[in-house]
Amino acid sequence: MNLMKAYFFVPSDRADFLVKARELNYDELIIDFEDSIQLSDVKVSLKNLDQYGRHDEDWIRISTQNDFEPYLDQIISMGYTRFVLPKIANLIHLERLLNETLEKVKNLRLIILVENPEIYLSLKSILSKWSTSINGIAFGSHDFCSLLDLKHDLKLLESVRLELRILAGMFNKEVIDVASMNISEKDSFQDEIRSGFDLGFRSKFIIHPFQLDILNQFPFYNEIEVADSIEILGHLKDGKQQNAVITHRGKIYEKPHINRLLEIKNWGKSYYGIDRKIL
Repeated sequence: MNLMKAYFFVPSDRADFLVKARELNYDELIIDFEDSIQLSDVKVSLKNLDQYGRHDEDWIRISTQNDFEPYLDQIISMGYTRFVLPKIANLIHLERLLNETLEKVKNLRLIILVENPEIYLSLKSILSKWSTSINGIAFGSHDFCSLLDLKHDLKLLESVRLELRILAGMFNKEVIDVASMNISEKDSFQDEIRSGFDLGFRSKFIIHPFQLDILNQFPFYNEIEVADSIEILGHLKDGKQQNAVITHRGKIYEKPHINRLLEIKNWGKSYYGIDRKIL
């Protein structure tokens, strides 16, 4: 039971990667037609997509540049309806994409990449206007920082990430945490997972199997937290404490904490293999 969904990127021009990716334990697959490939390779990518893609479940990160539109029409004709939209310049650009290029797609589902200040500041309007088509939002932190000459540091970006989480919650949309360029340092990548999880993110962009393995094995809660959740929920179930407020280990727990306690208990059962008799 993983508490953070993995959106796993695969470059569309690599047929071997597409085949191998199907063996991995991701939640959602994003076939990338943008940053990871050259425009000259799009024809190869379209052939790979036709042969190895799954139009009823895969996401496609498209290019939103004008010269990509003929290729996008081919992707749509294959039956794809799930798109990740990068490099949205402004509201006019997004409106043109949705009202012209993607208007013909039935059951359209979108993930909006927030990669510049204008889209960040317009996000509430975007979610209000196109809520029915938007599945989620994601923070393209590297482009965002590059445009503003900011150091890419998750602590510096914490307020932006938190606001994205709050806006997504306001509209009941999924929010996806940043893609990391780290594919070798386990401890720092674990710190990044923890940072996102504590901010309320339950999904993350993943670009390498190294990252996917760490995410799938990540200890979101420790054994003490799991044991405490079991004991507190046990008090509620057995009626040992009738008050609306429960005191345990010097902390107060109220009804709003129940869902989190259930999450911890169920995750701990899966991760630590706690005996059912104890549960």
